[in-house]
Amino acid sequence: MHYFTAFLFYLGVLGRCSCFKSPPRPFLPSIRSSTTPSRLQYKDEDDIGFHPTTFAGEELIPKGQLPIAEYRELLELPFFDWPTKEGLDAKLLILYSALTLLISYPISCATYTLPGYLLPKLTSSNLGSLSITLLFVLRLFSGWSYVASRLKSDYIVYEETGWYDCAVEKKSLESRIRDKMTYRESVEPAVTKMKGFLLGLSVAWVLSCASFTLSTHAKPMFNEYQPDFLNSLITNDMMAGVAAEQSHGRPTYCDSRYYKVLAGSAQGCNTNKNTRGEGETIYY
Repeated sequence: MHYFTAFLFYLGVLGRCSCFKSPPRPFLPSIRSSTTPSRLQYKDEDDIGFHPTTFAGEELIPKGQLPIAEYRELLELPFFDWPTKEGLDAKLLILYSALTLLISYPISCATYTLPGYLLPKLTSSNLGSLSITLLFVLRLFSGWSYVASRLKSDYIVYEETGWYDCAVEKKSLESRIRDKMTYRESVEPAVTKMKGFLLGLSVAWVLSCASFTLSTHAKPMFNEYQPDFLNSLITNDMMAGVAAEQSHGRPTYCDSRYYKVLAGSAQGCNTNKNTRGEGETIYY
């Protein structure tokens, strides 16, 4: 009994000894959001007067040239928040349709005024609208790519007073964590989405160029402005008669703004007409 009591006392002494205790857990900084503000947290994106938290090494950098501030400024620019929201494809489709109906197709109709040029009208208006849409997405992509490169970099390149005095500052650990979290959660998905749209629009643009080139060769039977056709009228009386019949007695340059300007006047192109004799109509 005495031996058992002594054994328990011996175990109690060993339990108080630090050499048998478990090693302390290392301290790891937490970046999880909590109810108490932390150094890695900053104002919500809907707050007015956004100012990012300044960490060590960022005191000399202008606030507007911090990568996190440039990201916030990008979101406030018109149209640059489209990649962060749903329905980017629908918005681009609306933009393409508006360009086609309001700009591209009216210009095509004013360019191809003769009958039989419906296919060139459609392909040219499609090419024009698609080109503007592609440039629009390319502009969005360039802005987001610039912000992405600034957030991913471990260094901040800034201008102290102007473009002629560039300086470089290494980001602190807190700055790198903040910027890379912003890049992975907000910027990288937008850049990846726009890469897919750029690829699809580029392929569509190449196909549109090919279709427009093919449509320009599908001309009507009588193209009265083609040099080879004009030369053939000199020796071919039958073809000249058919061409005169299709023009209804009006000068052939009346249907083309380009050749009307070269003619120097619009004489004989007015829609008013006067009858000189039986079966004879004069345009003036």
